[in-house]
Amino acid sequence: MEGPFWDVMEGRVAPPPAAMLDDTLGPALVATLGPGQFAPTADLHVQFLHPARPGRLTGRGRVVRRGQGVAFLAGELLDDSGQIVATAVATAVIRDFRLPATAVHDLGERPPPGVGTCSPNCEC
Repeated sequence: MEGPFWDVMEGRVAPPPAAMLDDTLGPALVATLGPGQFAPTADLHVQFLHPARPGRLTGRGRVVRRGQGVAFLAGELLDDSGQIVATAVATAVIRDFRLPATAVHDLGERPPPGVGTCSPNCEC
């Protein structure tokens, strides 16, 4: 991951707690999705309860309720001692991933001239 709000701690790049919580909640929902579905976060609320000191943080995420098109998620970040340092609730929108017809390419066809060529004399 990359982002302008990341901190450098102990020589490592560390994400901010809000990004860590978003990354914790998402997989809980992804485990319930069908083939071809994805669920971007539409809304994320984070409450910072205690300072997050350098060290290991553990994330716990769960699906509170999942419908056909929307899901409600919750989770928390805990420090090494088990103290909750931040909590979050989120809403995710469940979508079907469909490629437009123009994006589908028959691999048995040769690409049009100038497309997919790696050099002027290429035969790919």
